[in-house]
Amino acid sequence: MDSSPREATPEPKIADQFGQHLVNVTLGVTMDLRCKMNWQELRQTHPNRWLVIEATAAHSETDRRVIDAIALIASSDHAKQAMKQYLDLHRQQPNRELYVAHTSREALNIEERRWAGIRRP
Repeated sequence: MDSSPREATPEPKIADQFGQHLVNVTLGVTMDLRCKMNWQELRQTHPNRWLVIEATAAHSETDRRVIDAIALIASSDHAKQAMKQYLDLHRQQPNRELYVAHTSREALNIEERRWAGIRRP
């Protein structure tokens, strides 16, 4: 056996040396931070897919959330897999504005709901 001391495993890198990519270690997803798309572009590049997306720019209009720029987090053929990826990421980072949507939808119609109750941590 080798008696030399083992080096500690390096921490997973969140951003590469150029700061251009964000790596989600749990999902194994790389997202180009420069690449902000709109819904129609995503529909064209990922037809008939379930997508986990993040709103990188959004605003509210009359109880609707309007997404101005989207970052693709993950793509899947199966709704259950996309939801699992969404839930895993949402548990880790609940402040991110994440959604799951199928590219067969013409538009993202996201209804805002106001919570009147007490939320548990």
